[in-house]
Formats: sequence, structure tokens, C-alpha cells
Amino acid sequence: MASLIKDGESGRWRIAFTTPDRKRRAIWLGAMPKKMAVNVKARVEILIAAGTAGEPLDAETIRWAQTLPSDLRDKLARAGLVEARAQATVGGYTDSYIEKRTDVTPGSITALRQAQRSMEQFFGRDKRLGAITEEDARDFRIWLQSKTGGRLAEATASRRCRWAKHFLESARRAKLVPSNVFDGVKMGSQKNANRLHYVPPEVIDKVLDYCPNDRWRLIIVLARYAALRCPSELVHLRWGSINWAERRMSVFSPKTNTTRIVPIFPRVRPYLDKLFFEPTEKPADLVFPGLDSAANLRTMFRKIIMQSGQEAWPRLFQNLRASGATDIANMVRSHTAAAWCGHSEVIALQHYRQVIEEDFVKVTEEPAGTGPAGVAQNPARMGTVLGGMGPGEKPQYPCFPESCGPMPLLNTCSPNLDGSESPRTDSRASPSQPD
Repeated sequence: MASLIKDGESGRWRIAFTTPDRKRRAIWLGAMPKKMAVNVKARVEILIAAGTAGEPLDAETIRWAQTLPSDLRDKLARAGLVEARAQATVGGYTDSYIEKRTDVTPGSITALRQAQRSMEQFFGRDKRLGAITEEDARDFRIWLQSKTGGRLAEATASRRCRWAKHFLESARRAKLVPSNVFDGVKMGSQKNANRLHYVPPEVIDKVLDYCPNDRWRLIIVLARYAALRCPSELVHLRWGSINWAERRMSVFSPKTNTTRIVPIFPRVRPYLDKLFFEPTEKPADLVFPGLDSAANLRTMFRKIIMQSGQEAWPRLFQNLRASGATDIANMVRSHTAAAWCGHSEVIALQHYRQVIEEDFVKVTEEPAGTGPAGVAQNPARMGTVLGGMGPGEKPQYPCFPESCGPMPLLNTCSPNLDGSESPRTDSRASPSQPD
């Protein structure tokens, strides 16, 4: 039998018992309600009895032992009452977690692997997850943007740190660590405004002239004007998904695992027509046969841009899509634009839509000869009002230098109907005293 003892000074509970190998042991439970301490004592007695009799544990006790906090489980393991739980390490746990995530896209797996490599580089592959402290977690976030950490941009470092937090949260839910040490770490913004770039249509027109073939032209216009993700959504685009009569196409997105209907925009239609109706050979089912999601299109695209005499912009394909999303949002309602582009309105505002020069021109342009309120403006008349100001001249306002003394007050007398004047009450005078 086990004994439940409460320390009088600290109020902490401990359980004293004799193990099946006849050794006296004690386990400190810490401060907790008596009812909870009694329940733990009852479970410990079941563990002792099963070990003494050599009988298997019942399912309920097994589940109880599996869900114990790491520190209490370790104490019972040291007493020989339960098996020691395998220590979760940075490398071992992240490997097993990534292998189980068969439900996510290849892009998410890549992001998980990148976060894993950063964690292994900083903490060490054999570092126990339970040994990582809150200070370690904060240092990891700082390190990601340091020289040894790769000098990652704030948005990239924020995403990588969020994945590290995700790993620890999963370990916490599995009762491998008592808490998530990344909970108090400031992740930072995942938006990098410095890398947003609007690509105007006139630049795209010049780039299209230097594309090596019609397939490359179609890749660019689909990303720029239809806001398709490149290459992931282009890989799955099929000719059978295009409704020529209604000028629409079905686009499957591996990222969201959904299919959406996208209009065939006027700037896209000629390039689709040319590739489908004027082929040198019968078109395959796929619009881009041979293209896969791991294809590196950026290198060739950058060469095309440079050959056209244009300057390469940051995030080549992402900013094509962002530019398209911006234009579409300026044409239709916000929820419609989000549905066509395949993202939420919140995500669109955070990562896609941009303020462009045309926005300023649209609201500041005035019809010739009209002012802000649409009232005709006569330059000669305006010059008269402003004291004889001619075209191109600046208005001249009266000047009162300090040498002239204070500005004169307005006349303090007001005329009566009979022509006489009576004093005007000065609103700045102090209130009269009551009688």
C-alpha cells in the first residue's frame, strides 16, 4: 500500500510506497488539490499491485500513464512503475512528424524541412525538446536573422519560427513536453512590403516579345492577368477544363486542394487560342505537358526579362500574381476578386493587393477647366480674387512685420439704423461681475 503525505510548511504532497522489488521510494507530487493527489495515489497502488503479481495493466490505467505530464511520468519510470518514455529530440521528433504529414502539400513539406534544418543547426539534432528553454526559443528567433543564421528577411524568419512553434505545440499535445516554449516569442510580421512590386502591363508587353515560344507567353499572361499560382496551378491546367463558349476555365489549386472558376480575361484569350487552335502538333490533355511543381522557371524567366531590357523585380512569379490580383480587385467586388484568385479577402489585403499609380490618378484628375467641386475656374478671375495674380504667379499676402506693432483690432463700434455708432461687445472681454 502507498501512503499520501502532505508537507506542513510547503503544502506539497508526496506518495511513499514500496516497489515490487521491496525498495522504499517516495514521489513528490507538488502542490495540488487533495482529491487529485488521492487519485494519483490510487493509480500508483494499481501499478505496484500489477508489478508485484506480474499481471498486465488495465486499459484505463495504461491510458492514464500515457497522458501523464513528462515530469511525473519520469518520476514513476525512475521508480520502476512504468516504462521510461522515449526522449523526444529535435531531429528525431521533427523527422517522425514530417513523415506523418501526408495530408499537406509538397510546398508545406519543404517549409517544414527548412524549419527542421534551422532548428537542428541552432539547437543540435540530439537536443531534447524538453531541454529547450524560453530563452533558447527567443535566441533562436534572433539567430535566424543573424549572419550565422543566414540573415533571413523578417518575413522568412517569422515563418520559420512559426513552424518551430508548430513542432513544439505538437509535442506538447503529445505530452512530450510540459509547455510550448515558443508561446512567448514575438514572431514578427510575415509581410515584407519591400518585396512587393506592381508589374505594369506595358512591361509585360515588352517581356512577351522576347519569350522563346508561345508556351512561355501563356505562362506569363496566366500568372499576370489571371493571377494563377505558378507553377503549381499551371501543372494541373487541362484543355478539357476550359469552357471556350462561356470564356471560363476550371483551375485546381494543390495549395488549397480546391477547384475554382476563373474568367478567361481578354489579355489571356489570344494566347490560349494560339496554343490550342494553331498548334504544330495535336495538343495534349495538359496545357503544359512536362511541367511539374518542382520546376525552376525563375532562372529562364529572369533571362527573358533581362533580354527585353527590363529590370528584374523581386519575387518574379509571386509579384505577377499579386499584380493580377490587384487589377482584378479594382475591376470587381472584393469577394469576387478573392474567389477568382483563390484566396481569402484577408490574405489578399495582407500579401497581394497593392496601391498603384493609377489609383492616385483616378481620384486626383479633374476635367479641364473645373475645380474640385466641378465649378468652372477662370484663371483671370482667380488672379483678381488673389490680388492681381497672373498665370504662373504666386499669390501675395499682406505682411505684418514685428516693427509695425501688433495687428489692429477690428472696429469695436457697430452702426445703428440712425447712423450713430454704439459700442460692440468684445467676445474676448472677461464676463461681467454679477450685481
